[in-house]
Amino acid sequence: MSLGVHFVGNQSPYSVVRDHGQSDEARTLYRLFQSVRGAWEQTATGNGAQAVNAAITRVHSRCSQVDWDGEGAAAVSDNAILDAFVVSRMLPTLFPQPEVDADPDGCVSFTWYQKRGFSFTLCAYGDGKVVYAGLFGQQSKVHGTEPLGDVLPESTIACLRRLYGK
Repeated sequence: MSLGVHFVGNQSPYSVVRDHGQSDEARTLYRLFQSVRGAWEQTATGNGAQAVNAAITRVHSRCSQVDWDGEGAAAVSDNAILDAFVVSRMLPTLFPQPEVDADPDGCVSFTWYQKRGFSFTLCAYGDGKVVYAGLFGQQSKVHGTEPLGDVLPESTIACLRRLYGK
């Protein structure tokens, strides 16, 4: 038996997939998806996702205490780290991997830079939401908050498309 997998729209093979099914078939499909994900992680694109996860791990070790920057920064909470890993699994493969860091307010930030005055940042605070902000030249800014679900919110994908012209 063979299984073909097609990732639709903005889905990444690294997206969060929850095992909600109760039937034997649902459990089999979930195991097959996990197998495909494992194989994908061995590709160049999957290695990029692993680099993002490694950066999140570094943020956790470096920024989990109050005043990690020597200037009074808030600690990055375990929940913020967990949400950051959820976000990392949703990142579309169509765009370059973001820079991952901590912000002094305690979030894990994912930032994409295009050129001067053009950037987009997603922040995970550990509250089940993502906060985002984008600069698209001197006259155009966006910002918002979206709940974390099983896929990256479409509003954030639209900002990345805008940033990279895709």
